[in-house]
Amino acid sequence: MPVRQPSRPRLATCLHPAAGGLQRLIAILRRVTSATPNTVIDRFLDGVRTGRIYPDLYADDARLDATVPGWRFQAQGPAQIAGEYGTWFCGPSELETVERLPVDGGEVVRYLGTFDLAGEPHAVHHVHLIKVCDDRITSDTVFCGGRWGPEVLAEMGPAAHAG
Repeated sequence: MPVRQPSRPRLATCLHPAAGGLQRLIAILRRVTSATPNTVIDRFLDGVRTGRIYPDLYADDARLDATVPGWRFQAQGPAQIAGEYGTWFCGPSELETVERLPVDGGEVVRYLGTFDLAGEPHAVHHVHLIKVCDDRITSDTVFCGGRWGPEVLAEMGPAAHAG
């Protein structure tokens, strides 16, 4: 008995509504995943990735409160904050994990960043409580685990990349 092949027009007619919906979903996903950063926190994270934190991210009276291993300090104003972060994020890095939790007036942002420094692998683990008003950062309270070089990363083993 011969096997009957479905006609292409009939199959296409049946699949067309589903395919159209899928194509619309794919188009939306492409826009979302390829869109340029659209919030000040998106732009901050882009600056961390590129190693360039710009003063225009910050309100005129913005404050940075940083806790680093064995020390705590503050900076005030866009120029001071961007200058300080210029020493932290001095080149391109990869954010292996990023967690963003909305809070009233901003976000808690946690990430594990990896980068090369003088040709050697390094990593950082930061948690920021970032407050925002009118698409400018008004305060950034950051807890930094330090800059981990190759020796520390080797001691930590897989935990160094656990995120």
